[in-house]
Amino acid sequence: RFFIPGHTAILSRKATIEAGKFILELKHFNDWFTDSVVAYRYGICVVPEPLAIFNIESNTYYQRNRRNREVNDTAIENAMKLLTSPAYADAGELMRQSGALYICGPATLRVLSRNKKYRHFLTLTFLRKMLRHATRVSLKRCAPAFLLNWYVGIAGYRVQKAKPPTDLHK
Repeated sequence: RFFIPGHTAILSRKATIEAGKFILELKHFNDWFTDSVVAYRYGICVVPEPLAIFNIESNTYYQRNRRNREVNDTAIENAMKLLTSPAYADAGELMRQSGALYICGPATLRVLSRNKKYRHFLTLTFLRKMLRHATRVSLKRCAPAFLLNWYVGIAGYRVQKAKPPTDLHK
């Protein structure tokens, strides 16, 4: 599950510039695209503990664009144009192999299946991850709150309260 929340990433300036910085045509996917390209090209280091909070509000730039089918599909189409271009072929191939495009949601499936040029991204890995992700999102919409809270807790997605520091003078 390769997802880098943009607000948690610290990127090298040089690597960000080489990745195209933040490409406006990618709209709400521009930070994901840049973070992913940098990670696939240069590697990634993970701190395995919560260091940031991710709130999902219903009327953010991301959510508004994602709800607008035309804007969302166009942004994904623009990402696919880049990933199949010579400038991004290295990262594009690694994304294809890993199925990483599942994170852009079911709209990705529409865009990939609509254009023959992108169909090679429809791998078993992508389809498996897409199905799992879509199922999880659907269940979140209809599951009772107590069940969601239980799942979020055992899956490790809920931020744990910080433990008070021990005696620092020892």
